[in-house]
Amino acid sequence: RVLVYDLDGRYLREIGGPNDILRPSGVAANPDGQRIYVVETGGVQSQNHTLYVYDAQSGKRLKTIGKRGAEAGEFNIPLQAAVAKDGTVYVVDSGNFRVQSFDSNGKFLTSFGSIGKKSGQFSRPKGIAVDGNGHVYVIDTGFGNFQIFNSEGKLLLFVGERSEKPGPGNFMLPAGIDVDQDGRVYVVDQFFRKVDVFRPADLKPDLGYTVQVKK
Repeated sequence: RVLVYDLDGRYLREIGGPNDILRPSGVAANPDGQRIYVVETGGVQSQNHTLYVYDAQSGKRLKTIGKRGAEAGEFNIPLQAAVAKDGTVYVVDSGNFRVQSFDSNGKFLTSFGSIGKKSGQFSRPKGIAVDGNGHVYVIDTGFGNFQIFNSEGKLLLFVGERSEKPGPGNFMLPAGIDVDQDGRVYVVDQFFRKVDVFRPADLKPDLGYTVQVKK
């Protein structure tokens, strides 16, 4: 199920349930909060490798996007999703080593990435986020970094490296990523039990919505 809370953390309602969703692993909302996208990961013996679309208020399932497979619009162990300001939905299709995008109605748009060791390829893609400019951030647990793509799937930059020693930009098991309104990037590393925060080069440390509190 998906649990819904207000801004102060008060429980509001739930979406789905054990008879509706089997192995949920990711959730995202569209910009106006009217639709919820739930990633159904499936498994080796399951054919439910899909993306469910729900009405955020009523909890009614509106659509099922994709099925198990390797063709355009199909999934193999999808993990997480993110929604851009224009409503484009991006899904980490981990077993196919790619990211796929769909419009708000579930129509397949494009995909990028492949298995490999080169920049722009993936080893173990997992987390995903989209910033206000439409750039797509993808965590790769195998590489120990995150890669930044434009909306067309062109690689712009990669940040971080796999390391057995903790430190800024050193990751062992990066798993989740998000971007705030100022463009700061937050990366969760499960092994080192930390969150690394990266600031855009053109944003001063004392500016923006989230600033360092002086004591």
